[in-house]
Amino acid sequence: MSNPIAPSISSASTDPHSFAQPQDVSVHHLALNLTVDFDARVLAGHATWQLANSTGATELLLDARSLQIEEVLLGGLEGEPTSFTLGSEDAVLGQPLRIVLEPGTEAVTIRYRTTPGAAALQWLTPEQTAGREHPFLFTQSQAILARTWIPCQDSPGVRFTYEAQVQVPAELLALMSAENPQQRSATGTYHFRMDQPIPAYLMALAVGNLEFQALSPGPAYTPSLRRCQLPPASLPIWRIWWLLPKTYMVLTAGSGMIYWSCHLHFHLAAWKTRV
Repeated sequence: MSNPIAPSISSASTDPHSFAQPQDVSVHHLALNLTVDFDARVLAGHATWQLANSTGATELLLDARSLQIEEVLLGGLEGEPTSFTLGSEDAVLGQPLRIVLEPGTEAVTIRYRTTPGAAALQWLTPEQTAGREHPFLFTQSQAILARTWIPCQDSPGVRFTYEAQVQVPAELLALMSAENPQQRSATGTYHFRMDQPIPAYLMALAVGNLEFQALSPGPAYTPSLRRCQLPPASLPIWRIWWLLPKTYMVLTAGSGMIYWSCHLHFHLAAWKTRV
């Protein structure tokens, strides 16, 4: 993937709630690969960040909180290991992850795992769902909690595209804030892609006994409703349906100005079923 022009970010706009210094080096694309372990209540895998480094900086700063960083590589998974350090921990902000860059480095790959206490990860037991058969996981990255499950530049001024592969138990379905599947995978492997640049707080993942139901006709720009196992949710889909009768009308009214894709409506449905 070719590097875009590095974003223009002045030092005056540095986010006090982030350790990142995107005016020196910024991220612009994420390739994420995670395995969801419900027993251990952790996510494990790696994140590859494509970089924009117009200043020739020799260090990349990312936000991290409650993460176990195992290794950092220059480039992809076949890259050479590089030095990294985790700075002093702040109870709210977490730690700065400092990664040493070589001249011409265009990407870094971070092998890591989350911890059971990660603030953004909400793990529900089967007993906490209406079905009482399967566990459920959902994330809450806003406002600065994305750093608890992805090492990132966790600031709304930094936006990036992403792709992801997520491995979950075969009986469950995974969704993200991206193009989403409509059917369960027999292997439990799901692939996602988000081509619109987003800030880290919009990174989202949900895994559970989920179902798909279209809210509108047509294959191209079809908003979707997912059955969400959230208390007091996991309601039969007909009990959720009536909450959103005019969603399609609202979205199509603004379709001349805004691109609405399926990933947006998972969050709307999840919010509706929590109230």
